[in-house]
Amino acid sequence: MKKILIFLLILSVKVAVGQQVSQNTLYYQNLYLINPAEAGANQQTEFHLSHRQQWLGFEGAPTTTWFSAQSKINDKLSLGTKINYDQISFFEQLQFDASAAYKIKIDASNEINFGLSLGIKQGSLVMENMVATDYSDHILQNNSVNGIGFHSEFGLTYSFKKKLAIGLALPQLFSSSIDLEPTTSESSFVFNSHRFFYISYQMDMSEDVTFTPLLLLKRATGYSTQIEFLGNFNFQNKFWGGLGIRQQNGLLVNLGFSPIDNLKMSYAYEFNSNGIAQFSSGTHEIMLAYVIGKKSKENQGNLQDLPEDQNEIKKED
Repeated sequence: MKKILIFLLILSVKVAVGQQVSQNTLYYQNLYLINPAEAGANQQTEFHLSHRQQWLGFEGAPTTTWFSAQSKINDKLSLGTKINYDQISFFEQLQFDASAAYKIKIDASNEINFGLSLGIKQGSLVMENMVATDYSDHILQNNSVNGIGFHSEFGLTYSFKKKLAIGLALPQLFSSSIDLEPTTSESSFVFNSHRFFYISYQMDMSEDVTFTPLLLLKRATGYSTQIEFLGNFNFQNKFWGGLGIRQQNGLLVNLGFSPIDNLKMSYAYEFNSNGIAQFSSGTHEIMLAYVIGKKSKENQGNLQDLPEDQNEIKKED
């Protein structure tokens, strides 16, 4: 039984290696989820709660729940924290991170942000999700099989006129493995280093509509680069939505709206295009966001961005 358990754990890890850093589609609404340098980037206090059900209908498919909070402390420093819970088959993981981001303003148009996260992960085997022929095995008789690991993340971003954004993130920069006890050392969950790179540009289609394309490249040590592209429209921050494509997965679609001031609701659906499609109806993800305060003038691009004569006209109105 012990050999079977180890084999299943290794198989689960192999299937989910790309999920060591949680997969998500609505990250464009909260880039802090993938880059600690994005903490407090909007100069507001923000709370996000989201849930993702991957491959709906496929037993043992990954599910993930996130909660994050972030806030500006002063003109240069922002702090954030995030918690996420993952379950893939009979392996579950709870992760907590604390982050700090520091902004260096080069001039009125250019700025760089650096971010660092330190965190802890707890991995466990969900014994009730296992099916065995011999329940007398001492491993199955343990109420809990778990372990703890530590990790860190580093990220940086560059922005030009709040329109062009370039980001680099190194999740699991330094990580310790999770040794699941009381199983043998062969059942350690080892974390691979990852690298994320993304670039986006906000285009003003009209006074009320913006369009932002975003390209994201993700790579884990020993695995090929995954490419995904999103294109999203925003209508006065009241309604938003767009399409995307993820290499080896398929088409993505998302939409959202703000029912009341400071509250945002978003939904994303991912179509299956790989071998899992015949067993699953797709992937669903939802996100709720609550924002305290309004964006600073620096981020709004309002009166101070207009020529002086137009500025006067706006003030008279």
